[in-house]
Amino acid sequence: MSNNKIIKLGTTDYLEVKGETVSAVRVRLYNVAKDVNVDLLPAYVDLSKVDVKITLERNKQVTTLMNDNLQKLGHYMHYKFGWIPFAEGVTMVPKGVAVKEENYRLVYLNFDGVINLSATDILKVEITLPLNGLYDITKVDNVASYVDVSAEESDGYETHLTRIESFVVKDGEKEQSFTLGDNVTKAMLMNLDKDDYTQPVVKSMQFISNRWNFNSLFLDMVNDQYRLMDSNALENLGILRGEYPYPQTFVLFDHNATVNYLHDLKLNFQFNEDNLNKSQNYIIYSHFTQTAEQVAKASTRKATDVASDAKKIMAASKG
Repeated sequence: MSNNKIIKLGTTDYLEVKGETVSAVRVRLYNVAKDVNVDLLPAYVDLSKVDVKITLERNKQVTTLMNDNLQKLGHYMHYKFGWIPFAEGVTMVPKGVAVKEENYRLVYLNFDGVINLSATDILKVEITLPLNGLYDITKVDNVASYVDVSAEESDGYETHLTRIESFVVKDGEKEQSFTLGDNVTKAMLMNLDKDDYTQPVVKSMQFISNRWNFNSLFLDMVNDQYRLMDSNALENLGILRGEYPYPQTFVLFDHNATVNYLHDLKLNFQFNEDNLNKSQNYIIYSHFTQTAEQVAKASTRKATDVASDAKKIMAASKG
């Protein structure tokens, strides 16, 4: 694990990483109950109040990899794995008659690959914590609680950079279209205020791209939830058990970066405008950029490593 940073309430602070190969950023919120023998419930911590911006500065150019609040990013990242640590938290110290409960919430911000940082490259993680609003201060000790951010070291060869972006679905508008563009590897319609299917947000969707096109009604999207999500994701979220708190969040497309991806992706929606509430619905998606220089460097590094391994094997066999 790389160097880490403790972020204080009411501040904007940074973690900068250079000269390493990294695959993700971990954001942990360590929470301490205000009183003894009291449960720390997820509702006492509002992740939407935490803003995260991750940029890569390279060759005097700055690329924004993601810039959003922690609730949206965490929801997007954890639908396949780690839902409980993100959404509900992991207890470190159980409550007791004379003991305050302590837990942590984890958001794992995956880069969908690795980034090979040179000595002059800068991966910058900017975290903004509000002085008020993050915690329910009647339930959480906001002095003892804190946020820790760290970069996860890895190995491998950088072949692309993945960026995560989003659109807000406007409230009260029946017809809305979203152009996601090229090199799209994942797309999701995220709803944050419906806990069942009784008030459908979507009437229908038209999915248009260079090699995959289809139309879906609301019930089709409900059924496709099971088709597009693998068994690990379904189990992680508890969808089949009816435990997922956001059943009108739909994965629209999900494939591995640079293996299966789409160009010219556009989504046309017919919404039930009366069921659209402000700032509760989003289109969030991943797309990548790739340069000839990245591919060439990856190929050279891999060839060098293969040659080095071959020499070691030869030397060992002679010994």
